[in-house]
Amino acid sequence: MQTSPYPNLPPIETVARELGITLRGSGDERRARAIWRDGEGWNIAFNIAKNVWHDHATGESGGVIALVETALGCGHRDAMVWLADRFGTTRSAAPATVRAPADSGWDADLRRAVWWAIAAAAMAEETLEALPANHPERRIMTRLLAALRLGDAALVNEYRDWRQREPELTTAMTEVGRRHEARVQRKLAQWLKGYFDETQES
Repeated sequence: MQTSPYPNLPPIETVARELGITLRGSGDERRARAIWRDGEGWNIAFNIAKNVWHDHATGESGGVIALVETALGCGHRDAMVWLADRFGTTRSAAPATVRAPADSGWDADLRRAVWWAIAAAAMAEETLEALPANHPERRIMTRLLAALRLGDAALVNEYRDWRQREPELTTAMTEVGRRHEARVQRKLAQWLKGYFDETQES
């Protein structure tokens, strides 16, 4: 029997729950909707005992890592980053390139990416609310929201991709996010000042 290179993977039921996938049924055999396709049908079969899933509509199947890749629309490395962020999952030979030390612009881009993500999340959520269920743009916005939850490396990569494809829009979104963060920080500072002033008076 071959030893899995990922010995610390969490149960697929736990991972599905973290991904926002609702499992229906009891015992080892469960069903779920494909949330990455806007939840059409209960086409996803889960075998809890075997830690695997199968999509009867598309033929896709796999284990925990494949589920993360499919649900979030990401690659293998970003799926491992997502699992590590939430469950502390490790691999004996995990890639050492999640963040490249030689990338001198990484810190600055991470800061910009955080600002950009504030506006990107708001844009995606508003778009999803406005579009009909079968609109093709929904898939793009769903993938975008998923990418924003994958961790720093994936966020910077997504930001850089948008900056290359849509430079003017990305710059505008980054500025919107920066201003929003500044407003939140000012409001928080005012609230803390008022709180401590009241505490000292009492």
